[in-house]
Amino acid sequence: MRVLVSPEARLEFEAAERYYERQVPGLGAGFREEIQTAIGRLPQWPLAFPVERGDI
Repeated sequence: MRVLVSPEARLEFEAAERYYERQVPGLGAGFREEIQTAIGRLPQWPLAFPVERGDI
């Protein structure tokens, strides 16, 4: 399974990571790890995540 992240989603993720890092040093890195872990689960459990529209 190929996971694609839209440019808009990437920008939103990066903004959230910076926000969390400003709140508590290291929290942004923890957020990044959790997102990467969740993306890594997609091929194992593709039906565990909601469908937004079409194949998204």
